[in-house]
Amino acid sequence: MRPRAALISIAATVLALAGVTVLWRTAHRHGRDDAWQVLRATAGQIGVAFDPTGRFVAAGGWDAAVNVWDVTSGRQTQRMLGHTDRVYDVVFTADGTRIASGSKDGTLRFWDATHGTEIRTLIGHRDRVMALAISPDGQTLVTGSRDTTLKTWDTTDYGGRAELKPGRGFISAVAFSPDGQSIYFGDWFGNISVWSPASGDSFRTIGQIRQHVAGLAASADGRWMATASLARDDPFGKARGMVSVLPPDTSEPHAELRAHLGGASAIAFSHDGRLMVTGGADGVLLLWDVATFTERGRLFGHSGAVSDAEFSRDDSFLASASEDGTVRLWRVTR
Repeated sequence: MRPRAALISIAATVLALAGVTVLWRTAHRHGRDDAWQVLRATAGQIGVAFDPTGRFVAAGGWDAAVNVWDVTSGRQTQRMLGHTDRVYDVVFTADGTRIASGSKDGTLRFWDATHGTEIRTLIGHRDRVMALAISPDGQTLVTGSRDTTLKTWDTTDYGGRAELKPGRGFISAVAFSPDGQSIYFGDWFGNISVWSPASGDSFRTIGQIRQHVAGLAASADGRWMATASLARDDPFGKARGMVSVLPPDTSEPHAELRAHLGGASAIAFSHDGRLMVTGGADGVLLLWDVATFTERGRLFGHSGAVSDAEFSRDDSFLASASEDGTVRLWRVTR
């Protein structure tokens, strides 16, 4: 990677944010860029994940590759090839030794995070694998697919555990509850539902929005489940997306936030429960105070839609993947 100092003139300042300090930099020659580190790929990036230590970040995208970078140096350490089409989502296993990836080619693949070698290819879905999530205990992985089903997998022996066929739109977002007993999922018809695999095939709808669900997150304390959604039938990208915040035990929204011109496409909670981040088709990241669900800051730098975002385990970094072909790291310190 070329040194950033050779590309742009940087000025640093400090933004006070709800007891959190976000270090941001302004790129004079190329417009405002608040990123602490810019990681470049060969194509647009769709899914992003930190390893448990926060030392590495992985992403998958349009180039069908799973890329891994060292957070501190920005050096790319792995480029994993095997998928035959774009990679929609990636997650690290709980011990950080493996990466799981879901792709348009319909497969779920596990990779050795250190050596970059493929460990296993799992074929269970009949269409593209859109979304992944791993349980808090690390034992179970859930996949959501365009074939309108969810499947759970054992991360040790790679066997299939359970399957749900809601019979509605394709599954575009998934997340585990903090206790690992329930799985939240959203579909392209705007349904927000919860499934407890131990209870069998039953699920219940806890929300319904008139937009496509593009992202979903559950807060670590179990108080909130939130979705990011894209506006339907908006060919000119003038509508704003909806960020819906729900208590998991009710269908009544606690907050509905209109954010991101062209739609909201990414969402995540910090692990300490104080911040929520959303990203959108406008390329902007918004930070929200979870206590009040009011906007607390904006991060600029991406030149394309933000597809995914995630906080590191210790909340010191925020990573975002974008269609502009980069993963950007934003440093958050107390």
